[in-house]
Amino acid sequence: MSIEGGPTAATWSDPQSEATDDAALKPLLAVIVDNHVQGDSRVQKCAIAAAEAGYRVTLIGRADGLPDTYTIGSPSAPVEVRRVEAPFRLLALSRRAPRGRWRYPLAYPSADHAARRSLRLKALTFDLQARKLLLREPAASPSRVTELLLFAQTLRLIAGRYRHMVRALSFRWMSTRAKREDSPGYRLGSHLRSAFVGPGAWRSLDPVLLDVELAFGPVLDELSPDILHANDFRMSGVAIRAAARARARGRRMAVVYDAHESVTGVVSRSLRWRTANAGHEAEYIGHADVVLTVSDRLADLLQQRHRLPARPRVVLNAPQFTADALPQGGGLRVVCGLSESTPLLTYCGSAAPQRGLEDAIDALAALPGVHLALVIAHPARAEELLKRAAEIGVADRLHVVDYVPQDQVVPFLRSASAGIIPIHHLPNHEIALITKYFEYAHAGLPIITSDTETMGETTRQLGNGEVFVAQDVSDLARAARAVLADPQRYRDVYQRRPDVLQAWSWPEQTKVLLQVYIDALARTPHPPPEELTALD
Repeated sequence: MSIEGGPTAATWSDPQSEATDDAALKPLLAVIVDNHVQGDSRVQKCAIAAAEAGYRVTLIGRADGLPDTYTIGSPSAPVEVRRVEAPFRLLALSRRAPRGRWRYPLAYPSADHAARRSLRLKALTFDLQARKLLLREPAASPSRVTELLLFAQTLRLIAGRYRHMVRALSFRWMSTRAKREDSPGYRLGSHLRSAFVGPGAWRSLDPVLLDVELAFGPVLDELSPDILHANDFRMSGVAIRAAARARARGRRMAVVYDAHESVTGVVSRSLRWRTANAGHEAEYIGHADVVLTVSDRLADLLQQRHRLPARPRVVLNAPQFTADALPQGGGLRVVCGLSESTPLLTYCGSAAPQRGLEDAIDALAALPGVHLALVIAHPARAEELLKRAAEIGVADRLHVVDYVPQDQVVPFLRSASAGIIPIHHLPNHEIALITKYFEYAHAGLPIITSDTETMGETTRQLGNGEVFVAQDVSDLARAARAVLADPQRYRDVYQRRPDVLQAWSWPEQTKVLLQVYIDALARTPHPPPEELTALD
């Protein structure tokens, strides 16, 4: 399949159908994401799949410290991972001089003002002490006027300290409010800005959206890819703006926007954040050549909300693994040091509070002899969960295990008795089967899930596990007992329904993904000649 370019454009070929030894003729794909890459299996899988299909691929993420570059994928189809510096300077500066001074008239205008005044008072205090000591020396003979002036300056300095204390405290309160962004004033301001400015209000509501442009924009201009795969809402604007600059230079740059979740459904964030990021997505989503997302329900939601002419394509977060791969470290059960007869529940993924891990730990108290292995990557959170287990007397049955590479997750989990998904009811938890659901299924594990809409309904229909009421510890324990009483009954479902696992496999999702790239390249127009002339 060939894709014709404009008057000065090269003729692109589908890299799946035409092999070439000339790497320069292969389309260059940039996959961009606003995270550290290593914990994001979806972006890694997409990049590797494209490289194996013949694209030249660069995966660009945010550095966790100093910028770095490394390679993932196979030697024959490598993916360059480039993690760029993104210090979020605008966010830092906005917190050093937060908004809302009209509500805190005594506050310093910025952290720099407060720091400068504090240092000045400290220096003046030292100076005053020295002057008093000098006047007390035997050779000194201060006049009455000098002593009165010194006393007046002492009183002025004391008053200055109290004034500084009040202003600094007021500034601290104002800064705390700015970080929280959930005060009545901020909520009202968000509504008003959105009402008067529209989607473009994000430019004044969330400085991070401009920070990522400063970090990623120059890198994309230098790389000048043929196609951009922008992951999640922050990257949508970065990609569309980069494509516009490329067109002005006479370059075609197709954009695929991949929506991982519903912005308005991120209830853990403030109204100000949701207003800004929803407006940002609304402004740019219609400019993408193809919109991609993770579930049918989210595809319908995005099309309805943004009045998209075409329904977004769906690529599930299905796992990538080798069926006969040996599990890392011998597998989960070996890593935990447990025998084959020991009941072992597992959870693999994010350790955020809304994932319900405390509920799973509490349920162990009602499940004697049952062990729980948490495959998570947040040390501070792990300490909290271990402390919780110790408080209720189940610490000896809780195991915290580090992440394994995304293509190792399925074989690593196979030795568990069942997989658990105790997530709470939140909008984004209702609309899709999350990655760990597919990983558990391919590992052949019965699934114990809370009654979130999509996962609860799927589990009831398939019969591959049990559903419990979210945040109900006793019902979670009931569901676990039911599964552990006859786990083979639930495992047999995967043998009876091989079509389900086939549909949930990454090779099936790759077919859709690669067609999306081809279609995006085909839809990308070449800039008209007059645009190039005007640029000169």
